[in-house]
Amino acid sequence: MSFHFESPWNLLWLLVVASVAVFTLLRPTRRTVVVPSLRLWAQAAGAESQSASRRQKKISLPWLLLLGGAVCGVLAMSKPQLRSPTTDAPVQPIPTVPSIPLEAFAAEPISSDEAEVFISLRNNSNQQQKVFVKLTPTPRATGIDQSATIAPNATVSFIERIVAAPMIELSFGLDEQKTSKSQLVARARRNAKVAVIGRFPALLRRYIEADDILELTPNLNDADVLVASGIGIPKSWTKPAVSINPPQAPTGWRRGEQLQNVSLTSAHGATGPILKHVDLSGIVIRRLTPWIPGDNPQQIVVARLGDDAIILRNDPSATTSGLTRRVSIAFDCSAENTNLPLTQQYVVLMGNIFRWIIPKPAGKTIYEQPQLEIKPVIGGEVSKRPQENFQLWGYLTAIAILLWIAGWIASADKKR
Repeated sequence: MSFHFESPWNLLWLLVVASVAVFTLLRPTRRTVVVPSLRLWAQAAGAESQSASRRQKKISLPWLLLLGGAVCGVLAMSKPQLRSPTTDAPVQPIPTVPSIPLEAFAAEPISSDEAEVFISLRNNSNQQQKVFVKLTPTPRATGIDQSATIAPNATVSFIERIVAAPMIELSFGLDEQKTSKSQLVARARRNAKVAVIGRFPALLRRYIEADDILELTPNLNDADVLVASGIGIPKSWTKPAVSINPPQAPTGWRRGEQLQNVSLTSAHGATGPILKHVDLSGIVIRRLTPWIPGDNPQQIVVARLGDDAIILRNDPSATTSGLTRRVSIAFDCSAENTNLPLTQQYVVLMGNIFRWIIPKPAGKTIYEQPQLEIKPVIGGEVSKRPQENFQLWGYLTAIAILLWIAGWIASADKKR
């Protein structure tokens, strides 16, 4: 155990406390005595001094209690801490900057069988250095070996074409005994371009721009997903789509009566990916026209209000639906019609919808460095690491208050 103060300069107040305590203890109890002559004055002063000296030799209990409270108060102001025993913890090695650091390492697929790799190395030393570079596509074994001479405090770059592979490993260094390695891993980006036709509420735009797998595009021919808001989906559209408040009911359904100020407290849905972690109980819709099933409804009900449907999706496994995925919402999702886009349920619902209609990666393959957290430990080397400190100032404050209260009570009783 070790003891220390966070604010040791506050201990100087102990001098003030000691001075006040000594003055209080030695203070003479004098009274004003009016006498007609200097002789009687001297006699009165001598008697008063002797009486005071006798009283000063007696230390009273209130004086002790108040003095103890003042000392505890000063110690509390200095914020004492009690340190617990230290424990042995492994030392983390201090990272050192290599003389030949890797400034850049990137790759981009050119075709399905070939990738272009960019490498940049820098010489931080004051001497000319000769480095070697080896690129190895994994699991394919055919690689490329290169070497270059780098001037002092200069940079050298390589651009190589290699066979495209799931992983590209880079080895570089001054010699084969002192090498550094880095990897690039191929990943298919799951992103899609989204086009919106019809009404385009501001909160829907904000969501599409914020979702990391979506990219807004004004070109309908370039889009991977279509959002039709307030209008029907074009018959020529064969890709995934989201239909919001369409004028016509989906195939196999018909429009019901328009409802006003509908609360979805009693709404319920089937288990599935679209309503996962979505709670519709707090959603209110100003105008809602639900869908009533016909003779041969082909869609799957995602959410219903009573016997009527308010959210539908098609069945990609059905032969009549093909492989195109579509979701239909029966009401306008703008903030003027419902509080849904003002809640976190809107973000979860839209995220589930877009991730269901984009089941596979739609973007191109990219290479990126894996995020690996490496914590090396040097064996045999330990350091002392203190545990959490124990704060004592709160207890000292409480003791000081109790001592002061006891001193004041004892002083009042003594006066009586």
